[in-house]
Amino acid sequence: MKKALIINTHHPYESSPGRLNAAVAAAMERSLLEKGWQVKTTRVADGFQAGEEADKHLWADVVILQGPVNWMVFPWSFKKYPDEV
Repeated sequence: MKKALIINTHHPYESSPGRLNAAVAAAMERSLLEKGWQVKTTRVADGFQAGEEADKHLWADVVILQGPVNWMVFPWSFKKYPDEV
């Protein structure tokens, strides 16, 4: 069975709570589950434990990054993620 890790990289702020990014990540998860994949998810804005995230990366066959592109770069909170994981 194939395994996917979906990482929602959106960093919410007052005028952008992240509903679109959450909906896209949820649609990806549903689609993969319907196709028989195992799926784990991470929402960076909710916080994470570096060791658990490293284990998810080792577990996954595919890692999908979902997030907005703010001025052609990912949000700062996601830039911190790979440094810690």
